[in-house]
Amino acid sequence: MAEARYILVTTDNQSQVCEVAVNYDRDGAYKQYQDITVYHGNLQKELTPEYGMGKPYHDYGNGFYMTVDRDLAYEWAVSLSTGENGYCHAYTLDMSGLRCLRLDSVEDILTWMAILMKHRPGTDSRRWDLIQRRFIGKYCLDVDTFDVIIGYRANDSYLAIAKQFARGEIGVNILGRLLRLGSFGTQVCIKSRLAYTHLNYMDLYEVDYEHFHTQFVKRDGESRRRMRELVNSPDNDLSQSIETII
Repeated sequence: MAEARYILVTTDNQSQVCEVAVNYDRDGAYKQYQDITVYHGNLQKELTPEYGMGKPYHDYGNGFYMTVDRDLAYEWAVSLSTGENGYCHAYTLDMSGLRCLRLDSVEDILTWMAILMKHRPGTDSRRWDLIQRRFIGKYCLDVDTFDVIIGYRANDSYLAIAKQFARGEIGVNILGRLLRLGSFGTQVCIKSRLAYTHLNYMDLYEVDYEHFHTQFVKRDGESRRRMRELVNSPDNDLSQSIETII
C-alpha cells in the first residue's frame, strides 16, 4: 500500500500567489495555514456545494471539484458543445486543520494512477481487470480518509493512457511527462463534511462560450497531439512497465 504525502506548497494563478504552510502534524492536518482561492466552472448559475455531491466514478470519487486556476475553471464551464455561456463560482478554502492529500507530482504518479483506476475502472478485457486489481492493491490509498485532495484532473485522454499503461504499452518513465503534457490542470477536491464547512462563497462570473470553448478545444487538441508523440517516441522505452512493478 502506498504512503500518503500531505505537503501542499505553492499555489499560483492569475489573481494570487499564495503560500500554504507545510508545517503539519502526524495526522496530516496543518498547524499553520492560509486560505486559498478556488474556482468551480459549470453551466449552473445557482449552485450550493453539499457533502456527498458528485459521482463515485469521478477521479477521486464523490466530492466537490475545483481548481486554483480561474482560466481553467472558465474552460471547464463551457467544455461541452452546448453553445451556451457557463458560470465560474469562486470560493475561499480555509486549509486549517484539514487532512490534505497531494497527488500532483512525479513522486505521486503511481498512487494517482491507482486511484484513477479504482474510481474509473476499465472493462476492456479480463487481463485489464486482473492487472488493475493487482496495481490498485499495491499503490492505491483510501481517499475517503482525507478532507481535501489536490491532484491531476483526468479527462478521456488520461483514461486512455491508463488503459495503455495497464496493457504494457506505456513505460513508467514517461508517465509524469505525459500528465504534464496534458495541461488539463490540477484540481482541488473536498471530500469530508469538515472540508465543506471550510468553503466560503466569494463571487460568480459569467463565462463567454465562444472565447473559452475555443480556448478549451485548442488546449485539448494540442495536449493530445503532444501526448501521442511522446508515447510513440523512443523515450517510451518500456524498460519498466506495469508488470515489472506489481
